[in-house]
Amino acid sequence: MIQNNLILFFSFTGTCKRAAALMSHEIGGDIISVKTKGIGPFKIFSHIRRLKKDKPIVILPEDLDLKKYDTICIGGPVWYEKPAPALEDMVKQLDLKGKKVILFLIGSEWGASILMLKEMVKKKGAKILSMMTFKSSDSNNAMTEIIRNHVKMMQ
Repeated sequence: MIQNNLILFFSFTGTCKRAAALMSHEIGGDIISVKTKGIGPFKIFSHIRRLKKDKPIVILPEDLDLKKYDTICIGGPVWYEKPAPALEDMVKQLDLKGKKVILFLIGSEWGASILMLKEMVKKKGAKILSMMTFKSSDSNNAMTEIIRNHVKMMQ
């Protein structure tokens, strides 16, 4: 069984927040939505520019202590066939050594994105338990079914 969980995600439109809530309902755990720097309707472009300049764009909670969690679920949207810059920056900032990680992405073009995210997390020393992908148009029932299927495979 999956225990001591943290669901850490970035959501731009609210779909990832919905997926994180459904995941929490199925596996339990704390939920943290990360915030980003930058404002305005063109936030996506400021995120990309900041990331290219190696400037952080994600603001992690100051009191975030991953030591108390065995499993960390990391998720966010796909932008332009890549994990959103905020998601990439979040992974860069996390100490994942020895952690079990479940990845989840939301979007329509997540094929290569999930593999990119997987490699980023593995380089941080984590063990990947599962990788879930959802479409923005998925209903709550469809998302819940995907989550339950992945949980069954992990048991």
